[in-house]
Parts: sequence; C-alpha cells; structure tokens
Amino acid sequence: LAPDAHVYTVAAQVTDELILSIVQRPGKIVLVRVPKLAIEDRGAYEFYAGQDSTGQPKWSTDAADKVPIYEDPLGVGPWPQMSFVPGLERLVYTNQHGDGFVPPSGTTGWKSLLTMAEAPHPWGPWTVFYRDLFCPQIDQSVFQWNFAPKWFRNGGREFTLTFSGNRVNESWDTLDGKFTGAQ
Repeated sequence: LAPDAHVYTVAAQVTDELILSIVQRPGKIVLVRVPKLAIEDRGAYEFYAGQDSTGQPKWSTDAADKVPIYEDPLGVGPWPQMSFVPGLERLVYTNQHGDGFVPPSGTTGWKSLLTMAEAPHPWGPWTVFYRDLFCPQIDQSVFQWNFAPKWFRNGGREFTLTFSGNRVNESWDTLDGKFTGAQ
C-alpha cells in the first residue's frame, strides 16, 4: 500500500560501527525507496533528503544526502520496522530504544524497550504513541517487533504483532492486540 510506485524501507543510521548489534546512540532512522520494478538495481535506490520549500519530500541517490525521518536521543535498535495499518490509515514504526544494555553473555541491545510511532507518510512527521517496557509479564529479552499485515482484522483495528528474542524468547513469537483511542 505504498503511496506511489516505490517500495519503502527504514534503517537505523549507524553511529557506532564497533557495536552494530546494539542500540545506536544517538538514534536516527533513515528512509530508503526504490521503484517496485527496479528492486534488484542498487543504482535505483534513493535516500530521503529532507523536504523542499513546499513541504514535498526530496530524494537523492547519494547516501551522503540522507536526512533522518525519526530521531531519538535515547537511541534506536538495529531492526526498525514500518507498516501501513489500514485501521488507522497511518504508518506505524516499531523499534527498541534505550541504553544499549549489554548482558554478560555478549554485546546485544535487547532490553524489551518498545517505541511505537505513527505518521501519515513514510517521511513523517512521526508521533510517538507508545514507549515502554514491552509485555512486562514475559522475559525482558525481546526485540524486532513487526505488524503482520496479512493478520490485520476488524478493518485493521486488531493486529498480530510478531517479535523475536533471545534466551527463553529465542523463537518466532506473536501477540494479538487492538488499537484503541481517538484518531
């Protein structure tokens, strides 16, 4: 359901190359697009490069021109996701945030701190609507949250959220839920 003939994706901008598997701080998310018919052509990819004087998005094939669509001083995880939610008629961003927690067993950023934000366009503006510990009743070792578009129900107001984790959550996990509140 992209707004045009492109496929869009988001990525965490690397701010510390020595620790790619943990929360990048400061956190910046960049937007990349490619025409649907040229997805295998690396030269066809474009980076969001801000807005022009009329508020329209600018695009560049030069990665040096990229401008973040979302920033978080607390950091962002390495696996951001963006999904169109038909029940909200909005895009929803999911990712971890936090301090780059490093458990004794290795260099990971998994601390189950979930941020969700919504926007009318892939380039924003993004508004955070959830920012907390994800499911405090389960082990705090989950990450990489994503809505499964095929499993939206009730016009998109109900969802299945998929996520993965480590330790006891080292599996493909799902959680059903619904969006509530005013739009």
